[in-house]
Parts: sequence; C-alpha cells; structure tokens
Amino acid sequence: MVQMEMTQCAGDNAAAADAKLNEVYKAVMASRSDPAARDGLKQAERSWIKYRDKHCKDENEAEAGGSIYPMEMNLCVQDETDKRIRVLQRMLTCTAGASVCNPH
Repeated sequence: MVQMEMTQCAGDNAAAADAKLNEVYKAVMASRSDPAARDGLKQAERSWIKYRDKHCKDENEAEAGGSIYPMEMNLCVQDETDKRIRVLQRMLTCTAGASVCNPH
C-alpha cells in the first residue's frame, strides 16, 4: 500500500466514525425530553469537537507538512471519535442518573 492509499483508508474510517457519532448523538438528543438537557449536550458536543480537533493537531504537530500528516490526523480523529461514541452510548444505556452515567 502506498501513502495515498493509507491516507484514503484512514480518511474513510474517520468519516465512518463521524457518521456513527452523529447517529448516536441524535439518539441521545432524542432521549432527552428536557430542553436544558438537550442544550447542555449540544454545548458539550461543540466543546468536545473543538477539543478533539486541537488535540489531534497538537498530537501530530511533528508531522505537519509531511505526507503522513493527513493519515495521522485521520487516525487520531477516528480514535477520539470512537471514544466519544462510547461515552454517548453509555448515556443511552445508563439508568443510574447523570452524575453516575456521565461524571465528567
């Protein structure tokens, strides 16, 4: 496999993770009847996206400008997105209350 193919594969995987994230996020939003809870989740998601993008940029600063940089960025975005998906999925399945289900 050449770098371009690896970068494309990583990009496809990151896009698939993003699609799954959007699906789970919408399910969590739909499960919240309180407008304040939905607004809080919306704000948290926006903050998380800013965190993810900055984190991945900082993690891959050494490769910036190199041919491996886009692939490394996509791998990081996929990894962080997969973590966020698990957090949101716990919100859907946890019945113990917000402070226990989402303690951060």
